[in-house]
Formats: sequence, structure tokens, C-alpha cells
Amino acid sequence: MPMMACGLFLACDRHASRDEGKARSVEAVPASEMLLREFPLLPVAEKKRWARLQEAEAVRPVTNESREQVDELVEELRRLHPFSSDGDGFELGGIRYDATSRTFRLPARVCYPDEGDERHPGELEVMLCTERGRVHETLFVTEVRPLHLELLLHLAGCRKGVSRFTARIVPASGERVAVREMVRRMDGREWTEPVEWEFSGSGFDDLYAPDLSGDFAIFWHAHDSVLRVADEEIGAGMVKLKPVRHPALANGDSVALEFTVVAREPR
Repeated sequence: MPMMACGLFLACDRHASRDEGKARSVEAVPASEMLLREFPLLPVAEKKRWARLQEAEAVRPVTNESREQVDELVEELRRLHPFSSDGDGFELGGIRYDATSRTFRLPARVCYPDEGDERHPGELEVMLCTERGRVHETLFVTEVRPLHLELLLHLAGCRKGVSRFTARIVPASGERVAVREMVRRMDGREWTEPVEWEFSGSGFDDLYAPDLSGDFAIFWHAHDSVLRVADEEIGAGMVKLKPVRHPALANGDSVALEFTVVAREPR
């Protein structure tokens, strides 16, 4: 998805007569333009709400009803997509991007699969999901939205099918743990290289599929997700995975997950 240009400017001043000595009057900046300055990907994430906002702004003459509708939509868009930026990076919905390290960081908790679950006893198909996802076959659960990670990836210049990441867990102790330390291959082979994740993403339709499925980062490439493991055999389900309980990470522990762009990522 191409980055959206956000070269939006204040409406031009209306020149008053010098003889009258009046100050210039300035047209009010439309709410949609102010929102674009704050977060330029809102029209992509919220096509219907964005269209309604522009329709309400276009009502002439302005009425109390149209003004209230604009205010309500602005408040709703900011609530749904809380975005902020500073000199070091930006944050959306609880997910932080650090521009210097090129790392995306989000909150999660440990959720080891239940060996007694009859569906997939103790098997891993997901690395990270939301509560509405496949919590019986994941390592971590988060409350943030998959959509927000995808939007941040685009905003940071990452590309679907190209950008790759390493993933690490940051427990309360602060000592980082590689995800592969918590995953065992059932084909008997040892990990010989770092496990990498690729930006797979999904389409921006009325509903964002990973928000519905809860699939954030997956091993088995069965559904749309934001990230998926960059291993063809694991992705195709030819190699099954089992969790490895880390001595420093108990079930239910709060952690942070970090996804860092690999060094060879094209700029």
C-alpha cells in the first residue's frame, strides 16, 4: 500500500483592505484535514466513517446537526485509533514504533497451550493472537489490535512480502528472550538460524480480517495475519511445533513483544 501524502495546509487568508486596517480573517481548517495531519492513514483504516465525515463537512449552510455529526465522528475516530508521534517514533493503540532501532513493541501475556485440549493438544499454530483468536494454540495473547500494527508498519515504510523481522520477548526482568527458545520443532531438527517473520498483512475492506480472526503473528499460514513465520515448511503445516516453557516466563505473565526489522531490509 503506498504511503499517503499529507501535505495539507491551512486555508489561505482573506486579505482585508489596508485602508480599513482590518486583520486578515482565516477560514476554519476542516476537521478532516486536522485529522490527516495527526494520522494520515485514517481514510484507509476507516473508509465509511471518513466518507461520512466529509459528507457532514460539506453540508452548506452549516447546521447545528451537521456540526454535531462532525464532532461526534472526530471523537469516534480518535477513540478508535489513538495515535501520537514524537522525535523518536510513533504510537498507535498501545503499539510503539522506535525509529532509531526500527522496532515495534506491544504488550502481551504468556499463554502456553493446554496439553489436555482435544482440538490441538499442546500444538502451536499461532505465536500471537487476541482474545478472540486461537488462544488454545498460541504462545502469547494481546489486547491491542492487529490493524494498528499493520498501519504502523506502513507508516514506518515496511512492505508486504518484503519486510522481515526478528521477534523477542521482554519479561519484567528486562532480559530479552528469542521466540525460538520457546518453540520446539517436532521433526527432531534444531533451529540453525534465527526465526524470522514476514509482513504478510491483509486487505483494508469494511472489516479487517485479522481483527476478526484475532491472528496477529502465525506459524501455520492458514489465515490472514499481520505477520507470519518466514519458513515454508512450517507455514505449510509440514513441520509441527510444540511450546517450550521458559523458566523465566510463567503462564499469564505480562511481557512485551518486540519485532525488529532485520538489518538487510531494503530502505
